[in-house]
Amino acid sequence: MFLLGKLNDTKIGNTIKDFLSKTKLIILDEVHTYTGVFGSNSSYLYRRLNHTIYVLNGKIPQYIAASATINDPELHLKNIVGVDFCIVTNDTSPKKSTDIILIEPNKFDETLSNMNKLVGYFAQNTEYKGITFLDSRKMVEQVAVGVNRQLTKDDSDEILKDFELGDEKKIYPYRSGYETQDSEEIQKKLMNGEVKSIVSTSALEMGIDIKELDLCILLGIPYSSTSFYQRIGRVGRVGCENDGLIIIVNDNTVRSNTIFKDPKRLFEIPMAEGALYLENENLQFIHALCFAEQNGEYDSVGSDKNAFSTIIDFPESFLIICKDVRNHNTKREYDDIRDKGGSYPQYSYPLRDLEPQFKVISTFQNRDIPLGNLSRSQVQREAYPGAIYYYNTNSYRVYKVDHKTNIVYVRKDKKYFTKPMQLPPAVFPQLREEKIFSAVKYGNLKVIECELQVHEKSMGLLEKRGGANQLKISYPLDGAYIERVNYNKAEFSRDYRTTGTLISHPILNEPNVKSDIIAQLIYEIFLLNIPFEKQDVSYSKNKFKDNTLGFETGSRFIAVYDQSYGSLRLTRRLSEHSELKKVFDRACELLSDTCTIFSFVDNDELNSETIDAVFQMRDNFSFDLEDINIKGQNNTCVIKPNSFGLYNDHEVKIIAVISTERGLKYKIPIPINNGTGNKLVSINDVEITYQK
Repeated sequence: MFLLGKLNDTKIGNTIKDFLSKTKLIILDEVHTYTGVFGSNSSYLYRRLNHTIYVLNGKIPQYIAASATINDPELHLKNIVGVDFCIVTNDTSPKKSTDIILIEPNKFDETLSNMNKLVGYFAQNTEYKGITFLDSRKMVEQVAVGVNRQLTKDDSDEILKDFELGDEKKIYPYRSGYETQDSEEIQKKLMNGEVKSIVSTSALEMGIDIKELDLCILLGIPYSSTSFYQRIGRVGRVGCENDGLIIIVNDNTVRSNTIFKDPKRLFEIPMAEGALYLENENLQFIHALCFAEQNGEYDSVGSDKNAFSTIIDFPESFLIICKDVRNHNTKREYDDIRDKGGSYPQYSYPLRDLEPQFKVISTFQNRDIPLGNLSRSQVQREAYPGAIYYYNTNSYRVYKVDHKTNIVYVRKDKKYFTKPMQLPPAVFPQLREEKIFSAVKYGNLKVIECELQVHEKSMGLLEKRGGANQLKISYPLDGAYIERVNYNKAEFSRDYRTTGTLISHPILNEPNVKSDIIAQLIYEIFLLNIPFEKQDVSYSKNKFKDNTLGFETGSRFIAVYDQSYGSLRLTRRLSEHSELKKVFDRACELLSDTCTIFSFVDNDELNSETIDAVFQMRDNFSFDLEDINIKGQNNTCVIKPNSFGLYNDHEVKIIAVISTERGLKYKIPIPINNGTGNKLVSINDVEITYQK
């Protein structure tokens, strides 16, 4: 996105355009990583690139793509690039033999301590060169800190200086969000074989061959065989003299407990799906600003300004937004995206997120030292007011979060550990006809896919200061418990729009039925069946508020929803009959196996009433599937095609009536650059005048 953003810069733009005019071939490696927000963003980026190259030299470039593990590669690549692919299968990569060991911890509530001991043992007492994969950025830093303490034999929290270890002994963390210079320095040491052990998120799953690596430790089972084979594939590569050793530690999830009970299932995990959703309106608007804004890419390469057009396979809904952008006729809810994007949205919105990034700045001796970037959701979890934020094993105290400048200010502090006192996310269904994608029922079991508003908030933080000493510190902060940190609000919160699948049944309203446990169970099994990444999907519970669509006010529901801002509609799969029934069947199977399920949740929480509720909900699939008759929907008047209505106080002709995922819409003509185009608008926005 950055490269194309410079096309309208005279000095740099001519050089870039000259290069692109000669571009004939584009090579994409590790294309299975093009999924979720990153994949959906990339799908528009490559289409924008295709348009630019076609205008400059008259041809769409040829693509060559490579991946070791991807499901339905032809469809996935067509969605990413917008052109057809021919698949060639060949695997010549040499590998050493590898042993896999499964480990059950004695205590599941001591995960951090267990990982510190395990990683520290191999680093201190063996010749193995290892990599440990954890799914939490925060835990990556904590384990690296904990193991380095073991190696220095220093149990104090008072350390302010860096660990004094040689590179060959120090345990390095690696995750996204580091400054480029720091990331490259760690990668250089890894490539040169200078580091004995590294603790990483999925950031090191691919793209780097680490010399002499012969040990891989996994906490939990990855959510797809794609991720699993990428992680263990770091071991025993070219240059490694020893056979590989893979150690998998049970993290006490449904996924791990299921596979630890029957290890053969480890090799039956499905491959990752190309989780893309190109209809995300926030994502579309960001790319429309980059592409179609006056003096943007479209204009800068000499496209036809009189009639906005392209031969590239963009979604029709995106082209409509592009035309709105060019005409300065966009929806009010897009104003915030435009404002935060500024003159160069290519720089404000990264490919891996739909939210603007926060810069982390350390203030030291009147100097500002950059410490990487965080998304707003990561700020909520890792860099909230008063938090101890770790960066490359160094600890910093967050003393200010500036939402106007998107900067998190930190200063060096003691090596304490903090975690937010978070309340369960509050999920509010948007029960308007145009915001409901589907609403069905099986007997008394109702399933609704719709837009949601999610409210996340923290009421303070828990801080561990040596041993078992843990302080509970509530907002607002006045500097009493945490020196020189002031925060005058009672909570630290964020709101975002997304979509999700709601499940309701009268049994959820019965006393002693733990709807939160049922929500967690459905969520875990959904991800067991469909390999989306855990951080992309979440769950919660709530009650229906007053609404006009006939859903019972005060009745409980559970929700599984997308955590991406604006949604990629990943959880729509849960609303499908076959998938939802499969999830409930699997839930009942697990609930019948007390050895597996009782290790998943607290015995006191999983009571008989909750177990019976899941079975009763599952039994509703014996009823026929019915559409829920949304109140008032049958009374909506629809204007016939070739008739007329009023839109924005102007008479328009109805070209067609179209059923979309967001309800019925009219296709109407609109003027565009001395010509005429078409636009889809909600039927509720057009008033009837007269029929033809």
